[in-house]
Amino acid sequence: MLNEMHHARLLSFSLTSLRTLFSSSTRTKLVLIALALLATTLVVKTTISSAASPASGTITANSGPLSYTAGPFVVANESGQGGVITPVCQPGTPLCDEYTLTINASSLAATKKLLIQIQWPSSAADFDLYVLQGSTTVGSSHGSSDPETVFLNIPADGTQYTIRVIPTTPLGQSFTGTIALVDPPATVQTGSGLAPRYQNYAAPEGMGDNAGEPSIGIDWNPNVASFKHDKVNTGGVSFFQSGPNTLRTSFDDCSSPAKDQWDDVSTPFVQQAALSDPIGFVDRHTGRVFSLDLIGGEGNSLMAFSDDDGNNYTPAQGGGAPAGPDHETVGGGPYNPNATPAPPPHPLYSNAVYYASQNIAGEAEVSRSDDGGLTFGPSVLLFNPTQCTGGIHGHIKVAPDGTVYIPNSSCSFGGGTNGVAVSTDNGITWNAYTVPGSTGGLDPSVGVGLNDIGKPLGQSTNTIYLGWISGDNHPHIAVSRNRGQTWIRDSDIGSQVGVKSAVFPVVVAGDDNRAAFGFLGTTTPGDYQDDNNFRGVWHLYIATTYDAGNSWITIDATPDDPVQVGSLCINGTTCGALDPFNPSSRNLLDFNDFTIDSEGRAVLGYADGCLAPACTSATVAKTPPYFDSRSSKASIARQSGGRRLFSAFDPLEPAVPGAPRVNSVKRNGAGVVHLDWSTPDNG
Repeated sequence: MLNEMHHARLLSFSLTSLRTLFSSSTRTKLVLIALALLATTLVVKTTISSAASPASGTITANSGPLSYTAGPFVVANESGQGGVITPVCQPGTPLCDEYTLTINASSLAATKKLLIQIQWPSSAADFDLYVLQGSTTVGSSHGSSDPETVFLNIPADGTQYTIRVIPTTPLGQSFTGTIALVDPPATVQTGSGLAPRYQNYAAPEGMGDNAGEPSIGIDWNPNVASFKHDKVNTGGVSFFQSGPNTLRTSFDDCSSPAKDQWDDVSTPFVQQAALSDPIGFVDRHTGRVFSLDLIGGEGNSLMAFSDDDGNNYTPAQGGGAPAGPDHETVGGGPYNPNATPAPPPHPLYSNAVYYASQNIAGEAEVSRSDDGGLTFGPSVLLFNPTQCTGGIHGHIKVAPDGTVYIPNSSCSFGGGTNGVAVSTDNGITWNAYTVPGSTGGLDPSVGVGLNDIGKPLGQSTNTIYLGWISGDNHPHIAVSRNRGQTWIRDSDIGSQVGVKSAVFPVVVAGDDNRAAFGFLGTTTPGDYQDDNNFRGVWHLYIATTYDAGNSWITIDATPDDPVQVGSLCINGTTCGALDPFNPSSRNLLDFNDFTIDSEGRAVLGYADGCLAPACTSATVAKTPPYFDSRSSKASIARQSGGRRLFSAFDPLEPAVPGAPRVNSVKRNGAGVVHLDWSTPDNG
């Protein structure tokens, strides 16, 4: 989303390139505001920025944390654009700051991690963090989060690091640096039993070719009866939203893999603008399908919904006023009937529908519809701007008891950055809570238990599961049993499969004690945004718990087909040129989505950046940058075997493999018949 924008540059693009550049680019839209603020700042502030104070420090096993400050900065350093991984720094100028760190703490190497973090007051500003040993970058954090954080293993005594900070959009701000020795996450316990299995489905040729940042939802009981019969859509009909398209997907489980049917059911009432963020949502209980996209620069969205599974649409208002210009999300679910004040009469629609969007400079708003999304009431603030330095947030989830959750990574209080905004009064008031020790600034995701199965005796609300990407780029998930007020079982899921870096966390839950956590991950260390040097291969990983986060089973859901090869950029306009001859590694944009069907299958929507025959597992043997891995094909990973997220639908396994799907039958001139079939689920 917009949270990936760096400094602007004057470029000439086609309309298609502009849409790719600006779609969901928080950092891109932020620059429009930042430039105006900077112009004002420069009028009143011309002092040259001050260097780090103090300029150096030594951390030991007994020294405690170190702290330093630098600034104010008013001049942007643009040397990190276009895929340059270590920007130019000239100490003593206003273009950067350097702090010399000496480490003498090797006695704690087995039990502690080295944390290096910078933060600043205004979320409209942005700084990037690099840690160098000599001329080699050993760690970096250059997204748009505040704070920026790097975790490193504790090196040998006497090791010196240079902490380099680049003011990318400084706006006259100063920053504070902190260095500390912190506890690593606890070891993740591996669950017992058979692992769940997934099969992958791509949209047909010519459909879903620009599918970055997808949304996926399922109508559990299709309103069009013909969409559910025999073994067709036994768990409901799926809807995949990306770019300007709503794609309806049906699955026929008579064979394995299931036969998949894709239909474009896009609405004419929602048109994509250059500054856009397409989002979809399906109310699983009523079957209402929502499609929306930002009205470029106007602070709201075009919206429409369908009550006949995409055959016809009704135009809707979009969010209530005021609404932010970026990162919108829509969700819905039951009202809390016990709230004060009581929910209003809502005869036109059984569930509440919520719309939220961010205002970039520290605020976000949320509004509620009581007529199924046709109109919305006035917005209220989602976060307290004095506590949350940015308005960026994830996607709305509603619990069975009517509690509303919106995950966020911008509220730096309570000892962490990732958490949830929570409303128990149907969206009128909100409280924010964070996971202690959490770091990182990518969109987090929350999953909510959908029933009472597996819920501890006496627990009043449903369990929630928060997934995020930590400052060391590892995928983490934690559990809360009291609406986010406290958290348990913070787990570094990537450690089970050797993942060094991850992006796009997505979480879904079913029974209260069952949840699945998806992310793109690579087992290759290093800076994954380095177009010219990173040789990693990215796969879709899915971790599943059947005991409320006590243990997890993590699998590679795309073992034979990478999702991306090489770099994967999350920094908006600094991700390199956007033209057919030098495509950007920001092809997947900023997030994926995860949902559940009525029979407990986990279903994950993602964009595939590596399409055969141009891109395969062998592509990594070439020399980067890997321009063959720049696609964004609409794809779905659908559970085909193993225990479901609803225990009532667990299959009896091991079992006989499924009947294979026959793809083609050909007879040659000699009368020999050739059959082609896909490998079925192995039971």
